[in-house]
Amino acid sequence: MPRLMAALTFVVTSVVLPVHHVRAQSPAPFREYRVEAAHSQVGFSIGFLGHPVHGRFDDVRGVIVYAPSAPASSAVSVAIAARSVNTGSSHRDEHLRSADFFDVSKYPSILFTSRRIEQRRDTLLAVGDLTMHGATRSVTIPFVVPGPPVADPHGSSLVYFVGRLRLARADFGIVGGATYNSWFDNLRQRGMADTVDIDLEIQAWDTDYDRSTRWKGAVEKLLADGVAKRVAALRELVRAHPDTLAGAEWDLTEVGRALLQRGRGADAVEVLRLVADLYPASASAQAALARGYEAVGDKAKAAAQARRALEIDPNEPWAREIARRSAT
Repeated sequence: MPRLMAALTFVVTSVVLPVHHVRAQSPAPFREYRVEAAHSQVGFSIGFLGHPVHGRFDDVRGVIVYAPSAPASSAVSVAIAARSVNTGSSHRDEHLRSADFFDVSKYPSILFTSRRIEQRRDTLLAVGDLTMHGATRSVTIPFVVPGPPVADPHGSSLVYFVGRLRLARADFGIVGGATYNSWFDNLRQRGMADTVDIDLEIQAWDTDYDRSTRWKGAVEKLLADGVAKRVAALRELVRAHPDTLAGAEWDLTEVGRALLQRGRGADAVEVLRLVADLYPASASAQAALARGYEAVGDKAKAAAQARRALEIDPNEPWAREIARRSAT
């Protein structure tokens, strides 16, 4: 953020730009929440020799579109790093990562993408495709309908989802074996349950940019002096001094998202196009621009930009969700 504010200050003091009045516009038609991995739990439990073994996955990325008044407009896209499996035993975890189980070198990601969300009384049903160990199966994940978003003191809204489902290992070809662990002989393998219980406790967040002060100064500078002209000046500054905005991807993207939340789609696209150009190898930067194009109604550009993001990272949840929406 200091680099961004310094660059904006330099541009406004060295380039004469006209002042425009800020016009109120309608906010974005729906809201996307980002999964907060540090405050979420993707856990599992499986019976083994008469006792449960508990574990979890620590590396979780995802985006949740949640519309309480219109559940059918909601959606979920999540990517989990299979290597992040954690049962509290390094020896067991290495066995689970091997080709006897998850084979993480060949199948590094576990993916879930919803096809539809249904509400039945106090339950939300996320119906979608779960891909794991090279197999894709249709699953239905029941979640308790969450309470209203909680406004945290730092300027974000938090939602909390709790769900549970049971999976058959054989459906995904995860049958076990002793190739990488001779201790796990046939007797012990027969003592492993055929099904696994999955417990989901997911916290997701979205910034309330009208409450958060972190990016307010940058947004106001851009709006007061004209976003397109300020972005053009920033481009010139970067051409002259290439490292001016090095490390500013997150802050620039958040400024773009703040403009989207204000309903300033065209202005957001200007900022997000700059981010995508400055960080061409970042899937999240390309996905952010795809969201900008979507917000201004350019479905073709949104789809193309989402594909570009997925070429960089096929598992980028935001890009996958935008691509899904663009295809409907």
